[in-house]
Amino acid sequence: MSSPQVTQPIGRGTDLAPARWALCLLGFLAATGGAGCGPRPVRRYTVSGTVTFSGQPVPQGSVSFDPVRPEAAGPGGPRAVGGGFAHIVAGRFDTAAGGRGHVGGTHRVIVVGLAGDGDPSVDEPADFHSPPPLFPAYEIKLDLPYGNNQLEIQVPTHGGYQNRQTKTVAVHGREKPDD
Repeated sequence: MSSPQVTQPIGRGTDLAPARWALCLLGFLAATGGAGCGPRPVRRYTVSGTVTFSGQPVPQGSVSFDPVRPEAAGPGGPRAVGGGFAHIVAGRFDTAAGGRGHVGGTHRVIVVGLAGDGDPSVDEPADFHSPPPLFPAYEIKLDLPYGNNQLEIQVPTHGGYQNRQTKTVAVHGREKPDD
């Protein structure tokens, strides 16, 4: 008579146990959204336009766009986001040209205007100092749309932070976010 064969159940004393744990971990991560890793990227919109002071184009400087409530800026839920910016060259700015776009909603817009020829491509000597400001930093609060847009910023001759104002910008683009 032959002796009965003894079989060992899978998972006990075999090399399949670690694979089972790995499979369970992957299933858990996929079910909880962990497989996506991280929040959705922040959607940014371009803004371009002109900046004038005393009726003349601002030769050079910068425009920054800081969300008033950065923890809730943009569609898709709360998250911290940085502001946008653009360089002013010969009275014009464009976040698509070496800057970063805005996220839509209410923003503090800060304009810094500098004297000069507005040509940043000219190589400056090693002892170069920043050109003098044309006016104190100018701040306004704007409601920017969830879309690309254009702005015309006119800095009043008295400039400075005392000129705070809020206005809605006339734009070309979407008025509401599209998730």
